[in-house]
Amino acid sequence: MDITNNKGAVTKQRFLLLKRRFGPLFATQFLGAFNDNFFKNALIVLFTFVMASSPDETLVLINLASALFILPFFLFSPIAGQLADKYEKSSLIQYIKLGEIVIMVLAALSLWLESVYSMLFVLFLLGTQSTFFGPTKYSLLPQHLTPEELLDGNAYVEGGTFLAILMGTLFGGWLAADSVSRDWLGYGGVFIALIGWLASRGIPNAPSVATDLRLDWNLYRGILGLLAEAKSAKVNSIIAYISWFWLLGALFLTQLAPWAQQTLKADGRLATLLIAIFSIGVAVGSVWCSYLAEKHSSLKVAIVGGFAMSIFALWMALIPEQTVAINSIQNLPQSLAGWSVIMSLGGLSVCAGLYTVPLYTLLQSDSPESIRSRIIAALNVTNSFYIFGGSILAVGLLSVGLSISMLFGFLGLINIIVMLMLCSYAGRRA
Repeated sequence: MDITNNKGAVTKQRFLLLKRRFGPLFATQFLGAFNDNFFKNALIVLFTFVMASSPDETLVLINLASALFILPFFLFSPIAGQLADKYEKSSLIQYIKLGEIVIMVLAALSLWLESVYSMLFVLFLLGTQSTFFGPTKYSLLPQHLTPEELLDGNAYVEGGTFLAILMGTLFGGWLAADSVSRDWLGYGGVFIALIGWLASRGIPNAPSVATDLRLDWNLYRGILGLLAEAKSAKVNSIIAYISWFWLLGALFLTQLAPWAQQTLKADGRLATLLIAIFSIGVAVGSVWCSYLAEKHSSLKVAIVGGFAMSIFALWMALIPEQTVAINSIQNLPQSLAGWSVIMSLGGLSVCAGLYTVPLYTLLQSDSPESIRSRIIAALNVTNSFYIFGGSILAVGLLSVGLSISMLFGFLGLINIIVMLMLCSYAGRRA
């Protein structure tokens, strides 16, 4: 079903964060996303400026770190979805958060030993923890929230996640870059994990929806089973449109810093500011979506947001390479090109929030309760495939001579085709 609030017929719930049905889960999710990016970006800074002996080694380590973080989504999503359907979810989250405390203790030890391989192993463990948390989190929301509250809940989760990503990225990079403050990386990670576990203890019970489910540990059979269940539940199209968002988001975030360097002659601080603009924009768009859905079909909001993403992506692609360097935060708003960057990137990210929140809500509401966690696990697997495939596509296009601006323009044009397909899908649902 579509989540539609016609003419204010549905009373909106504005204080979900203060309710026990939602507040503890939001805090647990926020702190977990913060910790993942806190440690991951700290490693990127350490590999780039401290530990790597050459630019080539830096490139290898950073790409290896990214691969190790996403690998668990391939390996463990099938069993993660099964566990979340089979067992009571609040207890499962508490066990996952206890595991995060152990992982961050290992992270502190790896930083103290200055062991690259240990740090990479910890990153793999953090990816594993996220793999198990995702299906539990998203399938729990419909059990605790009413259908009228579900879009608001997803808006807060999505917005909070991107703010946590921003804060974790900034704090992790800042501490790693300062040799005096570097020791606090390990302490901070353990402290945040401990607070996250305490927050998880406030999540109300969410009973099992498939107590008789037999766990299947076979990876290949598990992945095929997830995709088959998504198809049988008729949510495979929604999954594909959500995964397209993650493909776009991953490519834009990955290429943002080198694009700023090439187009604006920007320095590292300005590139960090652009990442901050992107993260804040998605958070703003996510929360704004819950207000727009009062008067419009949420799927219509997603379509409008998706088409607008293409407009802003093409705007970014058309910003000319600057002959005078905009190499500081202070210089950015002092030129037409600087304002073009702020407005196009900000608009793109706000519209990304408008696009993705309704789709997550539709996925949850359309998924049968008995397999909802496995549907979310299928989404995680598909996201991983899309992100990996998108990365290969970007490398191929850039290697044959396309500039990053041209890549942004290409993605904007392809996105128009995807949005036309989404319009057709919306028509079939009507």
